[in-house]
Amino acid sequence: MTGWLRKNKAFTLIESCVVLALIVGLTWSPMQRYQRFQAQQAERLFFQEFETTWQSMRQYVATEPDSVVITMYPQGRRIEFSVTRQQQYNCQIEIPKTLKLTVEQWQGLILKQDYGVNPRTLTFKSTINQRRYDYKIQMMWGMLHV
Repeated sequence: MTGWLRKNKAFTLIESCVVLALIVGLTWSPMQRYQRFQAQQAERLFFQEFETTWQSMRQYVATEPDSVVITMYPQGRRIEFSVTRQQQYNCQIEIPKTLKLTVEQWQGLILKQDYGVNPRTLTFKSTINQRRYDYKIQMMWGMLHV
């Protein structure tokens, strides 16, 4: 009996591989959920930042005799708000990689004090949850629809 115990004191290669596979399996699932959670938070932060920037630029144009040009760069994954006279108010917003963007109607969008904007829709499609987000504007007002 004592000879048998001395012979089998260590794990075999197969037992070690099974234990390692279990540990990897148990840690992989929560990591995938955490990465998905991070991507959802990045999308949520993007929409909050876009809404805040849109509203602040709209208010700026309403009070100042200036204009703001909004340019979409889908390849560069950013949206740029450019104030024509005061460069310190320029702003760029990074688009998360999980959002696909359609920009046909948003090229060359200009906000001016006495100039309304034709109705337009900026459409984002999330690759995480397959949701469609529409940011609809008319005149200078905008609203996000999910």
